[in-house]
Amino acid sequence: PIFSKKNTLFGASSLSRKNKTLRKTLVLVEGYFDALSLHDIEIDAVCTMGTAISLEQLEKAARLVGHGGILVLCLDSDDAGVNAMERLCAGTIFWTLLKR
Repeated sequence: PIFSKKNTLFGASSLSRKNKTLRKTLVLVEGYFDALSLHDIEIDAVCTMGTAISLEQLEKAARLVGHGGILVLCLDSDDAGVNAMERLCAGTIFWTLLKR
């Protein structure tokens, strides 16, 4: 496919161009406006483009912060956000990422 939401993090390419060094902290949010609002106050953020968080997106975010960096997940408090956080905490995605 030409474009796949599950493989894309909005804002990742601008962060890569802005500063070639790894981030100490990166905030992963759900929506475009969330990421843009954080960028406005100079907080490094990317978003999942309105999709459930995929393993590919987490891997890409983890590469942006590198070893020792902090990845902050800041999801909406609606059903989708709560379900995504429960999946992450249950380990269906998170522990798979750690094993790689």
